[in-house]
Amino acid sequence: MAHPHRDDQPGTRRHRGRAATAATTAFITGHILGTVLLGTALLRTRTIPAWAAWALTISQPLHFVFAVITPVRALDAAAWGLITIGFAAVARTITGQTVKARDRK
Repeated sequence: MAHPHRDDQPGTRRHRGRAATAATTAFITGHILGTVLLGTALLRTRTIPAWAAWALTISQPLHFVFAVITPVRALDAAAWGLITIGFAAVARTITGQTVKARDRK
């Protein structure tokens, strides 16, 4: 006798679809919340200029809006530009601190 919910068994297309949906949801949530938390932490600690921290903080929520909710490629590209600018400020800060630490030795 066939199992009534055979499509839900591991390895079936429906089961893989649910697993992929769960993984995608976890990735997207982490992707967005991670940049918001990182930007907020950098803003609160004043590690980088406030404008750069704000660019990081708002970049991925804007990306989600302009890539998923109301797809507008130009604004989505602008959101990615914000994260690029924010991370450039982080890189500049990190490399500046590394050079200063090396010069002290």
